[in-house]
Amino acid sequence: MALSRSFRRVTGVKEKGGDQPFLVLTKGLNDCVWGFTEDEWPKLEARLRAHQLQDQESRNFVLEMMRHVEDVGIDSLGRILLPQSHLEIADLAKGKDVLVLGMLDHLELWNPERYEEHISKSQKTSSYEEKSKELFRN
Repeated sequence: MALSRSFRRVTGVKEKGGDQPFLVLTKGLNDCVWGFTEDEWPKLEARLRAHQLQDQESRNFVLEMMRHVEDVGIDSLGRILLPQSHLEIADLAKGKDVLVLGMLDHLELWNPERYEEHISKSQKTSSYEEKSKELFRN
């Protein structure tokens, strides 16, 4: 899978030489794969650490997420090799399209059909405008 120039810039891919950048991949929500940069992963890790012992459900979530954590290098052309386990998590197949979404602090890798199904279900429960009310409430 290859990342676009803008995603390479966000992930820190060096144009010439230097250390190879990487993404920290893990199981995301809604059957996608999350990818965090070297700078963003520690922020999530700190949040997980702060909550993992609150209750058994939180601990179980952290256990499952951490089971799927893997660093993958990004080559000079912006390509990453997704591990088989991550292909399975998001129902991705080699040689097939992958939808890459920038989500402010991470990337999400989706099977395009699953993404459309998820959005379609989401739109049935409430409109885009209704969802925004809680987010933008003072």
